[in-house]
Amino acid sequence: MRFKKIKITSDDKIHLEYEKANKQHDQDQFTMTGSEKALPEFYEAMADLAKFVCEMCELPDTDIERIKVRGVSFSWAGESNTMGAVIMAQKKLIHSNCPLNINTPHKTEEFYAENGDEKQLLPTGCADFLYALCDEAERYLNGERSQTDLFSDKEEEKVQEEEAVTEELPF
Repeated sequence: MRFKKIKITSDDKIHLEYEKANKQHDQDQFTMTGSEKALPEFYEAMADLAKFVCEMCELPDTDIERIKVRGVSFSWAGESNTMGAVIMAQKKLIHSNCPLNINTPHKTEEFYAENGDEKQLLPTGCADFLYALCDEAERYLNGERSQTDLFSDKEEEKVQEEEAVTEELPF
C-alpha cells in the first residue's frame, strides 16, 4: 500500500487516498473519509511535520508554533518508486482572522537519477517523519481509532442489562 494523500479536512475528518497492488500487479486506487477521530499518534505525526514546513518554506523557526499541518500529497516515481511530497499547512496570522494556506515545494526523498540538485531533496530526516505519518494512516485504515467516549458506552450497556433484568421479573 502506498498513500497518495493524507489529510485532515476542514471539518476535522480524516481523508485518505491510497493505492494497493492487485493480482495483476496494477495499482487499484481507493479513497476514504472517516469521521472517527484517529489515535493521538496520528495527530502527533502530522504536527511533527511543522518544522519541515518552516525549513522548506524558509520561515523562521519561531513560526513552528503557528503552523498547523493539514495534510500531505505524495508522489511515487522513478525506477525505485522514489517518494516525493508536498506538505499542506496553515499558519495562524496575527493581523488576520483567516490563516495563511501554505504548500511546500515538491521535494523527493532521493534523486530520481544517479544525481541531481540538493535543493530538490526533502530536508534531512523529513522522509522518516512522512513514513511515520503513513504508518499512522494505515493504522487508521485498519480500524485503530481513538475511543471517543468509553464510559458512555459502558453506561449504555449497563442500562440495557438492567432493562433486560427488569423485563424478566414477574412483578
